[in-house]
Amino acid sequence: MPTAITPRDLTPAAALAAVAALVLVTAVWAQGIHLLEPEETPGLEWLWTLLSATPLLPGIAGAWWVWLCSGRARLALSAWLAFMCMLVLLNAYTGLFGEIDGDIWRTLNALFVGCASVAAVALWQCGSAAARVVAALSGAAGAALLANAYFLGIGDAWQYINPTMAAASLAWAAILARASASADTSG
Repeated sequence: MPTAITPRDLTPAAALAAVAALVLVTAVWAQGIHLLEPEETPGLEWLWTLLSATPLLPGIAGAWWVWLCSGRARLALSAWLAFMCMLVLLNAYTGLFGEIDGDIWRTLNALFVGCASVAAVALWQCGSAAARVVAALSGAAGAALLANAYFLGIGDAWQYINPTMAAASLAWAAILARASASADTSG
């Protein structure tokens, strides 16, 4: 495997740089797909539905890559997740981002699904009953967002999905910060 993409133990600064690169790639990908989408697609709605879901590729793969490469940088990832929570809240409940709020959602949706998949697996592996409950809830939140954002498009569902995204991101950030603090005191 080429050394440029081989998992390694990133420093906190390198992990934040990797997260920034992941966000940028996902945002550019999502915006590019959105710009390609025609006004009308008679008979080809399914094709554009699948094409609009392709930002999930960098969102999921990138989230896993950053997770697997950042064993020493859990606090940096915790900071990113707390920031993602803030972005969800600001984008959902304020007019701060104006006309680009759709671009932010397209990026955040793909990144949230990736983070939800990572959280579900990582928490499930902890083995405790509480961690497994949170893992199941994380997986369900990611699946609900995936289904609604890319396939169902139920407008009223966002009243429930947006606060769930914010709460899940904040919970994951707290869990990572606590795990990092525990590792620092035991190490």
